[in-house]
Amino acid sequence: MNILWKKHFESFDTANHTGFICHSLDEDFAGCITASSITETQEKVMFITSLFVPEQFRGLGIGTELISMCISKLQSMDTKFIIMPNIIVPEIIQPLLIRTGFEKINSGYLLAL
Repeated sequence: MNILWKKHFESFDTANHTGFICHSLDEDFAGCITASSITETQEKVMFITSLFVPEQFRGLGIGTELISMCISKLQSMDTKFIIMPNIIVPEIIQPLLIRTGFEKINSGYLLAL
């Protein structure tokens, strides 16, 4: 599973997208986050399109740090809202989103910047 996420991130088209990848001190893949705009003309609203931390690295704060870094980057890009659709949000990540300021809205999560 780690190889699949790593390949997805490395082959990611960067137009209208942003993201971060995390490696361990041993250069093992330790997680990633990506975000993209809804359309090419709508950069004020971004979607979190992936957030993954391999099981062996969970509980170390990597997910929290990835979300914080992504939020900071999107703020610097003058983004006004970040959306995480519920269809990709496992229950284990929901408390993390609430702690980082996201609000549950209908079937997803929203962060107003």
